[in-house]
Amino acid sequence: MKNPSLFESLRSLRLVSSVIVLITGIVTLFISCDYKKDEETVEEAIEFKQIIPVQREDRQPQEVQDTPPVHTKPVQPEVPVITAEDFFAEGLEYFHKNRFEDAIASFNKAIRMDAAMTEAYKMRAMAYTNLGMINEAAASFVKVTELDRNNHEAYFNLGTLYHKKGMIDDAIRAFERYVSLRPDDAKIHYNLGYLYDKKNSTDKAIGSYQKAIKSNPKHVDAHYNLGVIYTNKGMFDDAIEIFQKVLSLDSQNHAAHYNLGFVYHQKGLYHDAIVICEKLLELSPGNAKAYLLLGDTYRKLGMSKEAREAYDMYRQLLFIR
Repeated sequence: MKNPSLFESLRSLRLVSSVIVLITGIVTLFISCDYKKDEETVEEAIEFKQIIPVQREDRQPQEVQDTPPVHTKPVQPEVPVITAEDFFAEGLEYFHKNRFEDAIASFNKAIRMDAAMTEAYKMRAMAYTNLGMINEAAASFVKVTELDRNNHEAYFNLGTLYHKKGMIDDAIRAFERYVSLRPDDAKIHYNLGYLYDKKNSTDKAIGSYQKAIKSNPKHVDAHYNLGVIYTNKGMFDDAIEIFQKVLSLDSQNHAAHYNLGFVYHQKGLYHDAIVICEKLLELSPGNAKAYLLLGDTYRKLGMSKEAREAYDMYRQLLFIR
């Protein structure tokens, strides 16, 4: 057997190399394909991760649907709120209809809701006054003064109620507080003068009557009472002046005529006393006191007959009465 020649050996070797190259190419091709598959798998994984949030959002409505429904209470109509002012207005309506007990009930409701409602206490006091419930009225007015130290009307009403109850000292304190707030009120100065006189505080009474006259120069009663005090104190000249002033304001004032005649008699001005007594008897023919004073005056003048006639008329009028 012949040995292969070098040429043939080389050709065989070339063929083997070609085969090796071919095989290598095929292997490379398969490897390349596998790598591309891996790359495609990674890309798909990335795209899949990007889709996840979308899938979760898609599931959210389903989760909401699975949540049990919340049952709400039916809406109730609003109930109007009644205030203290409402009860006070109700009380005023009752008061003006003279339904004082109903008014008091309404004012009490207002006070329970608003313990500082001064007007409610005031109107409740007025309702009590109309019912003749003096103690309850006074207590309510006291509450008004506690809430409002400058409520002059409350002090006026308190003074009036205390006077009705005979509580003179309390009435004086109430009126004193009133005139400290309203110093020009002649009526309250007059009231104070009257109360001071009842307490025998004549100097204070004179001062109050003088203030009343200063505030109202035509205050007849203040003039008259002041004249009485002057007479009782023996201040006859002052008394004459005052009673003359009263008669200039009220010429029909029987009491002023009599007192003026009495002061003339006390001063020894008997003829002036007789003139005044005769004027009084013209106004009041049945005035027994005028005949008594006239009899005393005639007797002082030594006019016995006239005196006896005057005394007889005095006794007849007393018997008739």
